[in-house]
Amino acid sequence: MGGNDGKTIIPVGHNIKPPDKQDLIYSADSPDFCQANRKTGSPGTRGRVCNSTAMDVGGCDLLCCGRGYREETVVVEESCLCRFHWCCVVNCNKCTVRKELSMCL
Repeated sequence: MGGNDGKTIIPVGHNIKPPDKQDLIYSADSPDFCQANRKTGSPGTRGRVCNSTAMDVGGCDLLCCGRGYREETVVVEESCLCRFHWCCVVNCNKCTVRKELSMCL
């Protein structure tokens, strides 16, 4: 909320810290990025890969917007044992790797 002097910003709520000069302040509410929205161009978070052990923005609890997630094992082919040859050539083998993924519901 704007202060009476027109220069200061006062947090609305007791659990919000006052902003300092390094903080980015938004004057409009952010759209809901949890659900797909063509108007904003947001694909939503359904089907997104998340980190089931992280507590930050990449963690499943936050990224999946409380909808939960599923564990899935996938087999992918990726480059491995890459070697650089002078000059300017990199040769790699293809390796099959089994990965455990967490995906938002």
